[in-house]
Amino acid sequence: MAEKWKPPRGGSFTWVEIPVNDMERAKGFYSQVFNWTFADSGTDDSLLINRDREDEVRGAIIRTCENLEHKVAPLVYLYSHDIDKHVSAIEKHGGKIVKSKYSLVNDRGIVSVFQDTEGNKLALYHHPSADNYEA
Repeated sequence: MAEKWKPPRGGSFTWVEIPVNDMERAKGFYSQVFNWTFADSGTDDSLLINRDREDEVRGAIIRTCENLEHKVAPLVYLYSHDIDKHVSAIEKHGGKIVKSKYSLVNDRGIVSVFQDTEGNKLALYHHPSADNYEA
């Protein structure tokens, strides 16, 4: 019997998106520098970064635009057991919601993007299968 999925601790790093202009160039760079391998994400705009171990953070390289002239930082996703609760806390303590809660395609989860008090953009992520998880 397969082991039931256990959601990560709230606030854990769970996903990172690295913005790129040229998908093939970036793929080559990360392959050569870190020996990363990639998998098809199902879209033309991203490649999934393969992991060697289950406990490693997941991520992808994401095409931003053809001529990126302004600085774009990687987007780090933090796990949330209750996005609405975290959104309220973010606003209460001086953060801003950049993108309201939305669902990812194919029931891959729920996301909300926020800006902290220092101007850093991060995202909250919740997976629906965690709703029935008993700690």
